[in-house]
Amino acid sequence: MNNNSTPCILFPDLKITSFQGSTSYKFNPNFSLKAISTQTEIQLKSAGSFIPGIHYSYYIIDNKSNSELQQSSQRSNTFEVILNAGYYYTFVLNKTWYASIGLTPGFGINYTNLLTRLPDENNRTNYFNGVFRINSKTGIGYNSERFFGDAEIGAYRSFRNDYNSTITIATTSITYQIFIGYRFKAPKFLKNTVDKIQDKIPI
Repeated sequence: MNNNSTPCILFPDLKITSFQGSTSYKFNPNFSLKAISTQTEIQLKSAGSFIPGIHYSYYIIDNKSNSELQQSSQRSNTFEVILNAGYYYTFVLNKTWYASIGLTPGFGINYTNLLTRLPDENNRTNYFNGVFRINSKTGIGYNSERFFGDAEIGAYRSFRNDYNSTITIATTSITYQIFIGYRFKAPKFLKNTVDKIQDKIPI
């Protein structure tokens, strides 16, 4: 380590397991989330929508090591629920090209069950923290009857105070995604089945 580097604590055996999900509702029926997320629809005119929702996650962080030098370790089981209030807008540049942008701030509660393993005994601590999170997404894409593609950048940043201290924990994530695709014609037997269903139950 040179003198200009920042000292840090390393956890070579740190394991993180995470499960996440979200549920939301769009107020504007003329705005298509599928057009920018799964490309199963095409946005024909520029439109935006207020989209409130709830984000829930459960994750486990464990730094236990097989090394005999480790005298103590911790495992945290955390459940987090955040209420979101977002807004997304899609600019239709022409019949096939579009640009999209969205921003979703949210506030919620973080519950943690912390297990501290010591040589003589194990201690458990339970605590709640408030958490603030903001998500953003922007991209540009192409969506026609047969071909589609998209290039987008997504980011989120969350803040929460550490239990019983003045420390603020900040988490940042940035993702990049580029994809292209082609829509094949559905087999005749499958198309006929779907048409019959749509005649009885319009989708």
